[in-house]
Amino acid sequence: MEIIKFNNPKIIIFDCFDTLVSNSIEEWKNAFKLICIKFKLPISPEKFWETWKNHELLFRETRIRKFETKDPLLNEFITKKPFKTYAQAWKECLKISVSKLNIKINIEESLEILLNQHSKRKIFKETKFVLEELKKEYKIFIISNADDCFLYPCIQSLNIPQSDIFSSERSKLYKPDKRIFQNMLSKVGIKPEEAWYVGDNYFDDVIGSYLADLNPIWINRNNLVKNHKYKIDNLIEIQNLTELIVILNNNSKKWRIINE
Repeated sequence: MEIIKFNNPKIIIFDCFDTLVSNSIEEWKNAFKLICIKFKLPISPEKFWETWKNHELLFRETRIRKFETKDPLLNEFITKKPFKTYAQAWKECLKISVSKLNIKINIEESLEILLNQHSKRKIFKETKFVLEELKKEYKIFIISNADDCFLYPCIQSLNIPQSDIFSSERSKLYKPDKRIFQNMLSKVGIKPEEAWYVGDNYFDDVIGSYLADLNPIWINRNNLVKNHKYKIDNLIEIQNLTELIVILNNNSKKWRIINE
């Protein structure tokens, strides 16, 4: 255990998927099940999803160019040009998967199913309560690697103005490129040290916001192990959003006890 001091935020920024709303493997498999049923495919949804996912992961790995230094926490991550949306990437992954699996589908209709299902992800049970409590004292924003077409419908019930939602599609940048954070802060007139960023992905969210000089909060719902190549000292780690309220209530003393 260690006692650390941290700055009181003026704003709190959230990631979306797996932070505010679910994004489970089962939800993805269900989307591919709908495609399999619609086109009467002779393969399992699991097989289709696994094939597609392998190529989608390749897209995620190659959309960022990394410039390495001796200190990993000083590395630069730059979004490659031309910028490619999720819809564009997912469509390409469908075409490759169909060819590899030797099956026939309507690509446009299948893509629409994926986008539509992704826009219906379930909000975590504590999300609405926590955000409503935080809104009483803090301005809330969202920065998400997402396309607008599925991001906005997914969080519509959270009553966050679209002007306060910054998607990768809108920004033409992907986390962990620090410019997506810097551009957002510049637009709202907030210094990095005055903002907290809450996200589930250690690389995209924690490292990305840290490189932009924000205060990262890692929501680790599934007890994942830290990436020790990019180890941040005194990182605040939570397992659900309600812990944010506890942290902020304790912040009157400017101290917080965390697990290392």
